[in-house]
Amino acid sequence: MGYGGYSIKYRYYRQKYTTVMARVPVSFVDETLWPEFQQLDETLRSYLEEVTNRVISTSIYADSSEAEVRQGRLKGTEFNE
Repeated sequence: MGYGGYSIKYRYYRQKYTTVMARVPVSFVDETLWPEFQQLDETLRSYLEEVTNRVISTSIYADSSEAEVRQGRLKGTEFNE
């Protein structure tokens, strides 16, 4: 049972049904699993950064023009001098 001689689909008693355990050699982790994870991680981070920047620039900072400057004092801000 497994893939390529690896027992990759099992879980321990009381673990969530979404948990998947893998018993594989260190060489498999170093040569296959970890490089693939790093590539997927970089792709996802890049995508999320793009989306975040787009949302911020179009939603939060959509109007990048300067605010109007008015002369005079703001009502209720007169101080005793």
